Amino acid sequence: MLAAIAAIALALVAHAAAPAGDPADARMREEAAAFERARAGDHAGSTERLEVLLAAAPASERACLWRERIFLNTIDGGDDAAMWAAAEALVDSWLAIRERADLRAPLVRVCRDDVASTLRYLAARWHYEAILRTCEVESIERAVIAYRRYLELFPGGPGAYEVSFYLAHALYRGIYLSTKPPGQGCVITCGNAAWRAEEARRARGEPPPSCDPKTARDGELAMCPWMRAARDAFREVLERDPAGRHTEDAAYAQLALTLQMAAYGERERIYECRTNKNGECVVRGTWRSPCSDRSGSCVAPTLDPERWPSVSFGGYGSRWPPWRTP
Repeated sequence: MLAAIAAIALALVAHAAAPAGDPADARMREEAAAFERARAGDHAGSTERLEVLLAAAPASERACLWRERIFLNTIDGGDDAAMWAAAEALVDSWLAIRERADLRAPLVRVCRDDVASTLRYLAARWHYEAILRTCEVESIERAVIAYRRYLELFPGGPGAYEVSFYLAHALYRGIYLSTKPPGQGCVITCGNAAWRAEEARRARGEPPPSCDPKTARDGELAMCPWMRAARDAFREVLERDPAGRHTEDAAYAQLALTLQMAAYGERERIYECRTNKNGECVVRGTWRSPCSDRSGSCVAPTLDPERWPSVSFGGYGSRWPPWRTP
């Protein structure tokens, strides 16, 4: 942002001596007015003026600055679709400038930095929302799209390693969100919905579900694509920098996910039937009865820290993307 302001100031000085009636000078005055409206809180008015500028001079080298201001204006409205549309338009402006200008030119560098910051901001914003506010898979899907767009545009950039790790983290979060019952809050107590689904499946005579570690299968669980994508994303983190700061976490995560997919449903098979050394069913398993979410016998164990030992993949589970302002 500071670089963008500096570029605008330099341009204003350069145009100060422009002859009266010069279209470039008129555009600079209109730009200054649009930016002033944004500072005053009139984001809609600012966007309207900038859209007029873009319609009059779509190939201007300053189009990227106008697009970035429009994106910042959309944040005030909080509409996810509008923010993403403005971000994509900003990316398009940068790609157009990059094709016809020197990559070392100040405005090109400023535009590139604005694009990178915008995509990381949106990814982090939606990542946080999926974990702390909405707890819906749609939010994590938006974060994944933004992370991947960043890596597509800046595969070798200085922030690519961190972004690749947080992409993997987001995909892992999608495993849980993809199976959460609609309307369910961020915390599920007891898992009664899962137990009822297991009982219904057994009543139909269907085998326990599984996730193929390599390829998709018809009728597989909704979480399976997320598990494979998360596993592959953690592996990419390792490939980017085998000695990076997230190596331990990424190595543990990709191995754990692979094992989890390969052995998914094994516990249910064990409950279903105890076998002898030859694999023959000898004793039918007994099943726990679902408990009420409000009963003390159900809720109390979940509050005991010793009841549910947690493994956070070496600690990566608590590392969320840094909150960034665009």
